[in-house]
Amino acid sequence: MNFLFLFPLFLREGQGELNKMKSIIKIIIISILLFSCGNGKTFDPPDNPDPEPTIADLFFGTDSTFDVLTWNIQEFPKNGNTTISYVLQIIEALNVDVIALQEMDSETDFVYLKNSLIGWNGFRASYPQSSYYNPPVAYLYNSNTIQMDDIFEIFIYDDRPFPRPPLIMELIWNSVPIVMINNHLKAGGDGIIDHSDSWDEEHRRMDACVMLEEYISENYLNSNVILLGDLNDNLTDQLENNVFEIFLDDIEIYRFADMGIAIGNNSNWSWGNGSSHLDHILVTNELFDEFENPDSKAETILIDDYLQFGWQEYEDNISDHLPVGLKLKFN
Repeated sequence: MNFLFLFPLFLREGQGELNKMKSIIKIIIISILLFSCGNGKTFDPPDNPDPEPTIADLFFGTDSTFDVLTWNIQEFPKNGNTTISYVLQIIEALNVDVIALQEMDSETDFVYLKNSLIGWNGFRASYPQSSYYNPPVAYLYNSNTIQMDDIFEIFIYDDRPFPRPPLIMELIWNSVPIVMINNHLKAGGDGIIDHSDSWDEEHRRMDACVMLEEYISENYLNSNVILLGDLNDNLTDQLENNVFEIFLDDIEIYRFADMGIAIGNNSNWSWGNGSSHLDHILVTNELFDEFENPDSKAETILIDDYLQFGWQEYEDNISDHLPVGLKLKFN
């Protein structure tokens, strides 16, 4: 700094005042030198050693495993283009092979989503009773890893047990044939199966499960079957009120891959920020060995942990359901 401009101000005050001013200037100069180059230290703010995670940090699938999700994206897209933007980022980060979707309310936006995913394809169900209250199910799949052989709806006119008909996809992954059955069962109820009322919500879900089990037994007896979706009920209810009894009773043939989630901490449940676990993945015994492989697992994808404002941001912009994933390592 140049302090010489101060000198004329003090020449008129006499030599004593000038000497005093020189002393002050020396102190200022020494202080500046000390703070600017003392010990060679700089004062840049340190880097954040533990940055907050973002959607780009999400991961699930691998190149060596068959990776699927079931995901109810509530009334898609519930917040318009903002929802679509979030979903695109999430799918690209998770690196899975197939996604079974529920509540694909807008066909136009589903097509836009599908076309925006490079290397992906998809199919959205359509049926006579489709409406705002019964938005269709759909699939998205990675065309680089999945060969889609056939896709079709079943129980189209059985709207009492199936307000939204199941969507079957027969596919080939890494030379392995797999059958997927995507469902969105009736919502609501009081947790009690009213056997005297065929329109009771639990009764309708129970009948749907019985019909699905019969369909698998008659059509895919020795196939690799994955039944999944928003099944809208708890796996852990007492058997007398458990809509999944037909599957739970036949442990030699069927297994819920997400049972560990259902009986575990509610922080990993799929619906309502830990309120309930309603989204399930069932496998048949042809896949038991694969599921028991140490590299296989089922888990709820906690997307809200990767958002700045957590669950509120997720629910406002994406859904009230978190996706549930299944990773299978084939032996």
